[in-house]
Formats: sequence, structure tokens, C-alpha cells
Amino acid sequence: MNNNLLLIKDFSKLTGLSRKALYLYDEHNILNPVFIHPNNDYRYDEKTD
Repeated sequence: MNNNLLLIKDFSKLTGLSRKALYLYDEHNILNPVFIHPNNDYRYDEKTD
């Protein structure tokens, strides 16, 4: 797994957006995760410097 990936809960904390909002944004193609794990459906976003 890429070390530059954040779980949705960590991305939520960094951005101040709720997990529910992030799921909604993904559903409406507003803000999509960079990776969705095929086995567990976990969503990941990329951290940058």
C-alpha cells in the first residue's frame, strides 16, 4: 500500500469535512478518493506536502 494514502477518517480530520460529506461528494463526483480498496471498500485520499 502506498504510504502517501490517507484513510477517509484522516482526510476528514485534515479538511474539517465530515465523512458523510465526503461520501456524498464522491457519490456526486465532486471530490473522489484516489483509491478504493477492492476487498473492503475503504476509501483513500492522497496526502501531499
